[in-house]
Amino acid sequence: MASSLSVGGLGSGIDVSGIVGQLMEIERQPLSALDKKEASFQAKISAFGSLKSSLSTLQNAIAGLKLPVGGNALDFYSTYKGTLSDEGIASITASDGTVPGNYSLEVTQLAKENRLISAAGASIGTGELTISLGSADGSTTTKSTTVSIGNGSLTAVRDAINGANAGVTAAVINGDAGPQLVLTANEGGSKQFISLSGVSGLDYSPATPTANFTEQQAAQSALIKLNGVTIESQSNKVTDALEGVTIDLKKATEADTPVTLTLTRDTSSINKALEKFVSAYNEYNTLVRDLGGYNASTEKAGTLLGDSALRGADGKMRSMLSSVPAELAGMDKKTLSDIGIAIQKDGSLKLDSAKLDKALAADFAGVAKVAAGYGRSMDGIITGLIGSEGMITGKTTGLQDSITGIGKQRQTLERRLESIEARYKAQFTALDTLVSGMMQTSNYLEQQLESLANLNKK
Repeated sequence: MASSLSVGGLGSGIDVSGIVGQLMEIERQPLSALDKKEASFQAKISAFGSLKSSLSTLQNAIAGLKLPVGGNALDFYSTYKGTLSDEGIASITASDGTVPGNYSLEVTQLAKENRLISAAGASIGTGELTISLGSADGSTTTKSTTVSIGNGSLTAVRDAINGANAGVTAAVINGDAGPQLVLTANEGGSKQFISLSGVSGLDYSPATPTANFTEQQAAQSALIKLNGVTIESQSNKVTDALEGVTIDLKKATEADTPVTLTLTRDTSSINKALEKFVSAYNEYNTLVRDLGGYNASTEKAGTLLGDSALRGADGKMRSMLSSVPAELAGMDKKTLSDIGIAIQKDGSLKLDSAKLDKALAADFAGVAKVAAGYGRSMDGIITGLIGSEGMITGKTTGLQDSITGIGKQRQTLERRLESIEARYKAQFTALDTLVSGMMQTSNYLEQQLESLANLNKK
């Protein structure tokens, strides 16, 4: 690249700084070339990063298509829903294993927690207090905990019980009659009656009540009838009446007025999974066209135009979509087109919902197997592209190594330029000194000649 040199007026000295500066601009041209090369590599790394992110999103989308080999398609792609004709009675949660159908539900009573209130002004001793939970007649004990009561205050008893994880919550309420201790079982059910022993003023048993406490609320289990079958539950969350169904009771039904519990299967998840797959693939396809194409209207090339890694990756994806996975060979339905997904001229996918619904109605399991077959094939290809040993991962690593190499070249070149600049400065400084000496000699000679001329005139 040509460049002009400017030299200051020699009569006043050579412009050493200006000359050296212009020469160094020429010498630094290789640095500019390295900068441009590095910027190009960085742009490609960014482009491959976008591609990797898009493929990762696509891989997440096809996870919903990967029916396990030998799995039941109807169960895999089904969700369940439970509803009540009166939602004020209970809420229903349905999960895997639910059997669709209608059931008659009666709620006779809700589970309640046992609650005791101490007598006002009672004198309380100290010692080891045993707190037990069990049946009302004392024949069954479900939990027993012993705590130490250091002094006879209600607050001390409260704090000791609450700190013992005894299954009972204690509170002190200051009423008109004075402070009173309120004990409430943490859970309801007929086996959650509170018994106390070991400390005077606190002894109490539901089988042989004492004056120390008044039972404000008796413990009781929840009772329901499901299709006429009586079921007792220790809590208001009934989990074992129907497989895969949880019934959270809210209130009792009116006598002889059951509500209808409806359990249904929703198979629309396969439609949603395929829609998500098509959308993610089309975003990937658009990105590939932008990165590897040329926009004639803007006269701008994609960052990865002509890149072999991009062409290779996209070629694998397109080839897979247009072929039949080995596991689908011999099946009635074996292509994406069979389940309503068509490949467009621009490489994108289009889902025909009507065709998909028709295929699902005719052969739900067949559609699921096609979706799973392509899902597994594409998942394998994507892993081979963006995995730790993948093509795109390797390409990115290579570009990063090239940038590291450019950094080393830049350091070497900069050291060389420092040496060149120092040499130029020394050379032109010497030249400036030489010219300055010659100019002084010239001036001296001119003065001598002028003196001789003046003598001759006389």
